[in-house]
Amino acid sequence: MRDELSAQTSQFMENTKDMTVNDSWSIFEELLKTLINQHIPSKMLSGNKVHKPWITKAVKVLHRKRNKLFARQKATGKSKDRHSYLQAKATSQRLER
Repeated sequence: MRDELSAQTSQFMENTKDMTVNDSWSIFEELLKTLINQHIPSKMLSGNKVHKPWITKAVKVLHRKRNKLFARQKATGKSKDRHSYLQAKATSQRLER
C-alpha cells in the first residue's frame, strides 16, 4: 500500500496543481479509500456471548454474584471467601451448561 501511494504521489501532484484545496482533498481521499479497500482486509464479526439463548436473567445474576465474590476473595485472601466464590462459580457453570 505504501509503495503504491508513493508511486501515485507524483501523478497526484501533477494533476492537482491547478485545483482548489477541496478538490485536491476529495481526489486524495478517493485514492486513499481505494488503496485501503484493496490492501486492508476487513471482517464482519457476528455473535456475542451475552446474546446466547441459554444465558437467562438468573444466569446473569449468578455471574454478577460470582464476580463480586471473586473480587472479595482476591482482596481479602480469606479461605472462607475463596470457598464461597468457588461454590458460586460451580453453580453458575452448572446453570449455564
